[in-house]
Order: sequence, then structure tokens, then C-alpha cells
Amino acid sequence: MEYTESILELETHISTKTQPSLNRIRGLMNLLDNPQDKIKVIHIGGTNGKGSATAILSSILQENGFRVGTFTSPHLERYNERFCINNKEIKNSLFTSYLLRIQTACTLMENKLEDPPNFFERITAMAYLYFFEESVDYAIMEVGLGGRYDATNIVKQPVLTMLMSISLDHMGLLGNTVEQITNEKSGIIKKNRPIVLYYQGDSVYTIVKETSFTQKSPFYCMKEDFVDISSQGITGSIFSVKNSFISYENLFLPMAGIHQIKNCITVLNGCYALQQQG
Repeated sequence: MEYTESILELETHISTKTQPSLNRIRGLMNLLDNPQDKIKVIHIGGTNGKGSATAILSSILQENGFRVGTFTSPHLERYNERFCINNKEIKNSLFTSYLLRIQTACTLMENKLEDPPNFFERITAMAYLYFFEESVDYAIMEVGLGGRYDATNIVKQPVLTMLMSISLDHMGLLGNTVEQITNEKSGIIKKNRPIVLYYQGDSVYTIVKETSFTQKSPFYCMKEDFVDISSQGITGSIFSVKNSFISYENLFLPMAGIHQIKNCITVLNGCYALQQQG
């Protein structure tokens, strides 16, 4: 099968009628020997800011000498953009070979009359397998939709979970209020695993903190940061920040907007949470 053919075959599994469940992805990952349990996963959810957080955190980790896989969505031009290692997209030949392996496993499931995985479940499985076999030090996995039943949530013990800004999205599936949607997105919080939250108000804060308490998960979120912005422009910002976790002066962030500074501070809190694990 050629690259273009593999894309066309993959797209036949796009469906809006799939029932929310982790059973399909669990069955698929079992056939692949559960590579997601053999790598260090950083799981990032939320409505806005996931892409920025992934880019900033990936850059920080790479600057410290780590090999970093990133799984993001959606793509702009090519499916390959979703699968990167140290900012390099997966090659067409590798994309095709991995997708063929996923399709073979899915066919086995269908032959056993099991519900076949959908489009996003297939590419999520592909990402976990690719990052495992390429021996990344960290795999940063962006949630595709929601959290609780998102295919990326198959990971059992992420080294870090992050929830970025949450707002009304996919209301037909996730709920009609920010609070209901927060409950769904909080479904990625795992027992005893650190959770870092982007602070946006007390309602979201309270739900996530209560979930982390129930899961006995270390909770990292500051309601207020001491931030000094020395310059802002279309090329980025220079700022200093201090809170109970971090203290940095004159950081340059090549992203415009105060929201990107808040995203960056959330990521830096995440780096602190990683440091606490050694």
C-alpha cells in the first residue's frame, strides 16, 4: 500500500456516530502489547492552549537534551504533522508501515466480531506505537476530544497531566456548562499522578482540585502569579514570573499575547512538577 492509499483507507473510518468508550482502544492496544505503558507520557487536555503548551514544553525538554515525541491535532496540511519527534514529522514510508500494522490489528478485532476502532483511535494507537519503538524520552499526547473517553486516555500512569484553559466546546458530547465540560476533561487525572491546572476561575479550579484530591494526585495551580511584563509585541514578550513553585526573570517567549504568557507559566509549573519526581 502506498502513502496516499493508506490515507484514503484511514479516512474511511472517520465517523461522528461512534459511542464514547475506551473499550475499542483498549482492545487495539492489547494487540499491540500496550506500548503506551512502556514510555513516559505527558498528557495535555483542555479546550484552548494545548498546542501552545505542547510546543513550549517540547522545546524546554529538547533544550535539556531529551528526545520528545508530540502527538497533536488537527493537522494543517498533512497527517504527518500529528506525529513528530524533536519537531520532525514522521516520514511517509514510516507512516504507511505503521498504519498498515494498526489496520492489521483492527482487522483481527473485526474477525473476532469486536467493535472496530474509529479514525482517532487508530491514529492514537499509531502514535503510541511509533513513539515507543523510536525510544522517545517523553511522549507529549494532546487530548483530541473531551478527556474521559478520549483515545489518548488509555495511558495508565502519565508522568504529568496538564489541563489548559477550559471553555464551552463539543457541548452535544461533553455537557452544556463549563462545569460539566470540566468534569469530562478532568477524566484524564490519574491516581497518584501530578496534575497541573491553568487557572481561569474558581469553578474550574474547585472541580479539578476535588478530583485530584479524590485521586490522591499532587495538584499544582496558582490562583495568582507575580508577573512583570517588560515588553510585548508581535514577535513575542519578555516577562518575569514568581510564584510558590517557580521564579524566573526576563524570559523571552516568541508568542504574542497575554494568554500565551499564562500558557507558558502553566508549562513552567509543569516542569516544576516533573522536577519533583526527579
